[in-house]
Amino acid sequence: MGGGTLLLVALAFLASPQPTLAQVGDRGSISVEVRDEAGSPLQGVQVYLSRPGEEDPTARGTSSSTGRVDLRFLRPGLYGLTVERLGFIPIRVRDVDIVPDERQHLQLVLRPGQPPVTEVDEYPFTDLVVRRTPAGSELLRNRPDALVLSSRSGAGILELSRAAAEAGPPLSLRHLGLRLDGTLTPSAWSPVTGPGLDLLDPFAVSSLDRTRYGLPAHPANRPVGSGSLLDLTTPAPWGGSASGRVAMGADLSTGEGLGPDRGAAPWVEVLFSTPLRGDTVRTTSGFTLRQVNRPLPVFLAPESIVAESLDAMGADAPSEGAYRSHSRNVLTGFSRLDWAIGESTAWSILAHAAVLPEGDGIGALPPLPEGITPAESGADLLVASRLLSASEDGNALHFNVSFHRSSRTTGDPEGWSDAVAGPSLLDRGLVFGPVLDGQGEFDRTRFELSPGGTWTGERLRLSGGMTLGLEGWNDRRPAASGAHRLLPAPGSVGPGTGILEHATEGAERDRSVSSQHLSVFGEARWSPTTELRLVAGARIDWERLPFEDLEVNEAWNAATGIVDPLPEGSVVQFSPSGALRWEPAALPGLGFTVTGALHPGTTEPGLIGEVFHDREGAWSLRTLGTGSGAVEYRGDRLTLVGPEFRAPRTSSVAARIDGNPVPSLRLGVEVFRDRTDYLPRRRDLNRVPGAGIVDQFGREHRGVLVREGDLITHRPGSDRRFPGFDRVWALEADGWSDTRGVGAGVTWEAGPLLAEANYRFSETTDNAPHDPAGAPYPLPGQHGADLRDAGWVEGVADRDRPHQLGLLAALEVENPFVERFSISYQLRSGRPFTPGVRDALGSGWEAGWSRLEAIALPSGESLPTVGDGWSCDRTTGAGGRLQRNACRGEALHALNLGVLLSLPDFGPGRASIRIEALNLLDRSDVLRDPALFVVDGSTDFQLSPGGGSVTLPVTTNPTFGEPVVRLDDGRLLRIGLEYNFR
Repeated sequence: MGGGTLLLVALAFLASPQPTLAQVGDRGSISVEVRDEAGSPLQGVQVYLSRPGEEDPTARGTSSSTGRVDLRFLRPGLYGLTVERLGFIPIRVRDVDIVPDERQHLQLVLRPGQPPVTEVDEYPFTDLVVRRTPAGSELLRNRPDALVLSSRSGAGILELSRAAAEAGPPLSLRHLGLRLDGTLTPSAWSPVTGPGLDLLDPFAVSSLDRTRYGLPAHPANRPVGSGSLLDLTTPAPWGGSASGRVAMGADLSTGEGLGPDRGAAPWVEVLFSTPLRGDTVRTTSGFTLRQVNRPLPVFLAPESIVAESLDAMGADAPSEGAYRSHSRNVLTGFSRLDWAIGESTAWSILAHAAVLPEGDGIGALPPLPEGITPAESGADLLVASRLLSASEDGNALHFNVSFHRSSRTTGDPEGWSDAVAGPSLLDRGLVFGPVLDGQGEFDRTRFELSPGGTWTGERLRLSGGMTLGLEGWNDRRPAASGAHRLLPAPGSVGPGTGILEHATEGAERDRSVSSQHLSVFGEARWSPTTELRLVAGARIDWERLPFEDLEVNEAWNAATGIVDPLPEGSVVQFSPSGALRWEPAALPGLGFTVTGALHPGTTEPGLIGEVFHDREGAWSLRTLGTGSGAVEYRGDRLTLVGPEFRAPRTSSVAARIDGNPVPSLRLGVEVFRDRTDYLPRRRDLNRVPGAGIVDQFGREHRGVLVREGDLITHRPGSDRRFPGFDRVWALEADGWSDTRGVGAGVTWEAGPLLAEANYRFSETTDNAPHDPAGAPYPLPGQHGADLRDAGWVEGVADRDRPHQLGLLAALEVENPFVERFSISYQLRSGRPFTPGVRDALGSGWEAGWSRLEAIALPSGESLPTVGDGWSCDRTTGAGGRLQRNACRGEALHALNLGVLLSLPDFGPGRASIRIEALNLLDRSDVLRDPALFVVDGSTDFQLSPGGGSVTLPVTTNPTFGEPVVRLDDGRLLRIGLEYNFR
């Protein structure tokens, strides 16, 4: 099915006379069940839901014979609820919180009263027993509140992104789905360097009403994505008169190793909402301009070594603080227009834009985990329109259309031809300079069209619809895109020093690819009794990838006799989901939930772009030695696509007990399992066949081993099976990640105090190690179906964090000057790492040896189990090798404080001062030295008489387990002056 056929199918669907049905994902609903003091349902009760400052109700209803009123398709936010009937005392409920895509059930009891009634029973919403569908157990898996001290604090946005990536399956940030105001907004990034620090820069948390993350509870009608979904919502029009907020302030970063004070990072934000035509047409706009002084990773090595290494390569020595912070300005703005066309029809149009101007030069950074490397510049634009027609009986039709474009630039396009080779130091495991092939300009464009609707009966609700997505990806890379030179030690430059260099060169590559995605989905929610609710859904996703545009590499066919496979471009996925919720009357306030679902994903366009790029004249040049005696090998790069390549897919199963045993207490306990299949993996196909040469650590080496100066390596090209080719990778979808765990959460909310505790224990294993940027790591492979080294590849996942704890407390204070105190604490397990051998015999040195192969310990050698800030597990796996990621760094602790101060009222509004201090303990994640042994090139290696094994000269690494790079967040102090007016 081609793109034209797909469009015709979509148009035919839209033209169908049958009403399309879908859940309205950006709206919420509430049902109110009213009884008398004897427990009998009350019919004819009037229920009104109103926004603050508005005279007319937003929604109203009258209870049926069951005593129930359903108010649907409500915009998220805080409302006031009025419940009244002749002969009874009215009830007022304050601050009714309507949550997007969530249905809440409220039970109320009216007391009798003889006319004229002058009393009113008034309650805060938080003091009432509320049941939620889907069950809103606020566990660590899907609650970000403890990470940001206030709903309008932008200080915790990076932590929010990290937590979002770790909610649900702990996958790479590449699998994180971003949704802004109900619209999928995938960001552009370099496929080599990863999403980067600025993944969320276009979204100012200070301008958001809500942030939610985690796996969708019922994915039948949610955006596709095999990982977590980070859902962001901006403010909707509010009140019957003009209202808004003006705030300004500054951020201060301090911390160990951050160097000179960079000064305050100022920010200013404006939010304004006003009616254009009474209550019919209203607009809301806002913008945020802020400077970000972001701490960068700190090399934990003497500055003299850093400076000498760069100087040896002809690069400029780092300036004072060059590796300590990165400063940039960010401008974010949004505007939305809401028009109530009639009693039951509403139309909205919204636009979001963000500009990331070119920031300060960041100097030479090592390849670091994703989320660390920032892009030089970028921009984002989202335009969306929604039309909703809803009736009081619970039926609705909606039609959404959106356009999103994101762009990022890594490196300086004007200076691409002047790329500087960066040095890698064998003895310390440090890498400086540009990321190999990491520079480029990247654009991502998405158009989405989604019609649908909902039908609601007495106990049954049906929804369904479709989504058509068209996505384009443009990837431009320079001709000279970086090089690395390996040195035994700083200053070892010159004849006979054994320099090993790898450069990627070729013609400038500019490739555009496109894909199409069609989803058809349906869902049924049935309540056979007041105690039992069932949900069943299903979706069919069809994705077309542009593989038919590939040109067969005839040189590969001629050299190998193996046909260059052209995979099937169309992939169809069927994804069912279901849930059961039981709230037994014998256990009031408690509920039991069981959920299961398949979550379909989409293919990352950067991976597909790589397949095309490698066929456009890219080649590698590997050099050993210097001067006239240097040995060179030039080989083309090629990426083949496996015949079963497809997008990842996650299956999730969870069982949960949660509820409000008493009005002020909410608790939950959950057991879960998330498994993601079809993760991408790369196999190196261009390896010399055979068993290779086995060293004393059980590792295989192919090619001719040589000693050049103080380096032991293989002669360039001698490990390549097919002359004229260097890197030949097979891109396959045979990776998996499996997470099992338990979570518990408790919230106490009584009067002015909110206290919350969340804990999660999980274990994650996988067979898909990735490089620092989150891309699949190239694994040694054969032409057959299996990886020869699969025994050590399978193990503890790189993102495994077994323990995660979050504590939060907020206290509202009745004081003329102090309004609220808040404190939060987070704990999570340290980063795992694999003990191994650092050498020049593989490609690991290009990534700073952050990924070492698991080894078998030679006779007489042992693995230390405890060190300064780390511990290791001696358990061995296949072939007697140590387990992958057998060691782990110390746990991380973060302490945050916040205070809200009130100022004397003046004018039409209220002023306040917000002070927030994050990471007061100044604790940071680190990259530790994983090398248990280091190959010492001052002594030659010893081959066995038959050449089947080799003894490498090694020394025990005295810095094993010590920090090499500190991924420093530093302390952050945010001070802001805020003025709210109405």
